Amino acid sequence: MQVDYAGVYECRVQSRDNLQIKSFELIVNDQTTQRNLVIISSLVGILAALFLLVLYLTWKYRREKRFRKELAAAGLLYFKEGVTKSINPELGIDEQAELLPYDEAFEFPPEKLTLEPIIDGVNNTLFVMCSKQLGAGAFGVVYKAEARGIINAEETTTVAVKMVKKTADNMYIKALASELKIMVHLGKHINIVNLLGACTKNVGKRELIVIVEYCKFGNIHNYLQKHRQVFIDQLNDNPDKEKGKVNRGYSCSSGNNYPPAKLDKYGKHPSTKEGHGVLQDY
Repeated sequence: MQVDYAGVYECRVQSRDNLQIKSFELIVNDQTTQRNLVIISSLVGILAALFLLVLYLTWKYRREKRFRKELAAAGLLYFKEGVTKSINPELGIDEQAELLPYDEAFEFPPEKLTLEPIIDGVNNTLFVMCSKQLGAGAFGVVYKAEARGIINAEETTTVAVKMVKKTADNMYIKALASELKIMVHLGKHINIVNLLGACTKNVGKRELIVIVEYCKFGNIHNYLQKHRQVFIDQLNDNPDKEKGKVNRGYSCSSGNNYPPAKLDKYGKHPSTKEGHGVLQDY
């Protein structure tokens, strides 16, 4: 039926005494018009999708460019991918750690990490912006924290997090990044503090968090000082105790021997002073 047939039609029936009128409207759907509307709508949708895609790619390119610029300013241009082809097997890995790649499998969402708050025992008040500090070094500080889902078998895990001090220079963020890469390269071992994860999304802005296992007994130096009163200066006062001491000493030495065995000729012995050792359950 043609579109021209559309309109209002009227039927009149008249007799001598009566007149009846009935009318109806005839609407003819124009298939061509509908088809054109579908085509136009599809084209508009495609153009809108292409426009959004261009916007996204532009934003992503600018973000990547800005991120690489920040990395370059911090001396971490090749933090993610590394430059493995430039690694010299004749040098120690600690001398060229920045050339190692970062394994994205260790990336951990910072929103799932909660620093443990400090409660004032006198006023019973909570310091939300503070956290229990476990230790500090030349460029880093270590805090106690809780990580949700960092270990599959545990809903929440107590961990230690290491970050650079706010006033530290770029050289210190580079040092922490190198430490992270070395830990990734080492892998796991029963007698060393293992890497659990890291937050590196804003490393170009000097925001880097390294997450490691928490050792509740602290470092060996403080542990020995705290328990100096219970030390018995005898060679073999109790065979079982002596055996336990030997086992713990062997564990420490095993942890010390592990990195060279793992790194082969790339690695070196770490510092073995008592302040650098920590105690876990034994």
